[in-house]
Amino acid sequence: MASIKNKIIGAICILLTCIGASALHAGEIPKMGDKAPDFTLKTLDDQTVRLGELTAKGKVVLVVLRGWPGYQCPICDRQVQDFVQSASAFAEAKVQVVFVYPGPASDLKAHAEEFKTMKGKQWPKDFLYVIDPDYTMVNAYNLRWNAPKETAYPSTFILDNKGVIRFEKISHGHGDRTKAADMLTEVKKISGMGYAQDQGRPRFKAVAFDYFVIFNPDSIIPAVEKVFPGKGVEFTRAWRAKLFDYSFLSSIAGHHEDFYKLTDDALVYTAAAMKLGLSPKNRETLLNAYLTLKPWPDTEATLRRLKASGIRVITISNFSGKMLRANADHAGVSDLFDDLLSTEVNGTFKPDPRAYALGMQTLNLKKSDILFVAFGGWDAYGAKSFGYSTYWVNRFNLPQEQIGAAPDQTSSNLEGLVNFILPAFQSMPVGRDK
Repeated sequence: MASIKNKIIGAICILLTCIGASALHAGEIPKMGDKAPDFTLKTLDDQTVRLGELTAKGKVVLVVLRGWPGYQCPICDRQVQDFVQSASAFAEAKVQVVFVYPGPASDLKAHAEEFKTMKGKQWPKDFLYVIDPDYTMVNAYNLRWNAPKETAYPSTFILDNKGVIRFEKISHGHGDRTKAADMLTEVKKISGMGYAQDQGRPRFKAVAFDYFVIFNPDSIIPAVEKVFPGKGVEFTRAWRAKLFDYSFLSSIAGHHEDFYKLTDDALVYTAAAMKLGLSPKNRETLLNAYLTLKPWPDTEATLRRLKASGIRVITISNFSGKMLRANADHAGVSDLFDDLLSTEVNGTFKPDPRAYALGMQTLNLKKSDILFVAFGGWDAYGAKSFGYSTYWVNRFNLPQEQIGAAPDQTSSNLEGLVNFILPAFQSMPVGRDK
């Protein structure tokens, strides 16, 4: 009886752990920049494995297999064999590899044992192999493939030592799996390794980013859609446009307001303009979405590449200091900036020339030593008019402004930026291939 009771308690603990983590991202598969939901599962010899304990020790490559859909998946076997052949490389990189084998609880352990030994696999002692009975972990990550003879979407995540997801790939079919060599490359990018020092000198001593180059402003759309179904995209863009309007008006009138307050004011206005009710709870929820923006897929790799090349990295952003810090901390990239510089420091908003001047004052560098990287065409215009060399990352492929000087260079992603600053890296792609 005691044994049965302990098993029941253990199962309840596993379930509560996964449910609790899932609540952070209900209905969504965790993405880059998210904190990975914690879970506790067991190995075939009944050893307990908790994800949080593993990430506290270092980076983790988490591979979710199809497990037992009623047969042993041959593509899963090939994927595992590929990783097994690179076991020494993962050990050298100090990365813990974890494979999850999900399926119905009945006889799952026996099926997992069969899979582990099929075709003579020699399982590395450093690799962990855990079973996920009745999909507790899979459901927590919203990876359940609800179809006949299916279990979970084959997936791979790379987590840093804070448990934050730095890479993710979800396969919505049986194939298209991650390869060990590609994961080792991603691990090196995340570690700031693999970026050989540029043999020539970078074109600039520092790079100043607008924050929307780093963080995707449209990443709030899912939160807006939950509050205003069917209006997510329209509301998000109207809200952002009104926010820019308010910052421009404040700048012209010489009356500075906290940008977080302007974000709230623009939210209330947009709801009223679209004749949508906004409860205090939903107002708080949507406002907080601007504190947890998701980084663009190429953000972290680019920041690490610039830092590895000795370039100083700052922001010059209209975001308040609170907003800058909250988003950077949430995404786990705070340490990749030399300064999270807000224009609130001198009570201005871009495109006021005094806002751009903060970069020179903070870095103690000449204009010619600094490259400003803009998200908006108007910001590129403002920085270029001030006298900075200017790069426009035109994420939304908008037409160029018809007044003022053109930016020095433009592209739709950060790979072009890296090539502009560090020509020696032109053959090295930025970000991940999904």
